[in-house]
Amino acid sequence: MKFHRGVGIAIAALACAACQPATDSGTDRSAETQTPVAEAMPDESSAPAADPMADFAWTLPDHATEIDGRANIYLAGQTADAAAADPAIGLAPPAIEMTDAGSIRFDLVEGRVGCAGSLSNGPDGGDCVSAETRVDASNGFSASTSTNRSLFLVGVFPVMPDPAVEVEVGVAPESDSALLIEPKANQVFLIGDGRTADGALQVFVKPAGASRLYLGFADAFGFFGAPGAYDDNVGRLRLGYTLNPGD
Repeated sequence: MKFHRGVGIAIAALACAACQPATDSGTDRSAETQTPVAEAMPDESSAPAADPMADFAWTLPDHATEIDGRANIYLAGQTADAAAADPAIGLAPPAIEMTDAGSIRFDLVEGRVGCAGSLSNGPDGGDCVSAETRVDASNGFSASTSTNRSLFLVGVFPVMPDPAVEVEVGVAPESDSALLIEPKANQVFLIGDGRTADGALQVFVKPAGASRLYLGFADAFGFFGAPGAYDDNVGRLRLGYTLNPGD
């Protein structure tokens, strides 16, 4: 049934008037009809987020080298400003100065990291969102792959990285068995907890021409494709290391 708009308004107005209670014209009712003012709610948008690692029992001190779960290994050598515009790009990774060293070993790597807001992984990685990693090469650094882990601690030794030059893919082995790790320049490689599956300390050899080792993570949307999706990563790692003199 069609309903004429003008008639409808008139009827609605009459009905509304009929439903109003009679009032005493000499009585001020304004106090009874005032709308209560809602109390202002506290602004929580600027409150700092709770630290998911607040209760972690650290062995290493606060001044130890620390790697945030959002540290993007593909930003090695860049300033913090490079990632400031887009949280998904992550943070610039920390570096260890190795100009006078020939190799490095990691005496202790501790902490927890994870993606999607969950602290699911240790330094060796886990199955956060995916149990595989297929992160593309970027900024002159190699691709990073694994068939059985994701969000594991990686490193890279930059030596004049050139995006036009293809670097051998960094493959994280299914089992950490090698005692001596010799990555190529600009190749993203697994560090994890710095130990073999049996607990023996590994030694990572600096390639020719390198002076710094950068530490971070290889991440992407679902761990497949171009580096990114760092903004939902949480947690951090700390590490203690020993530099061995070069030749």
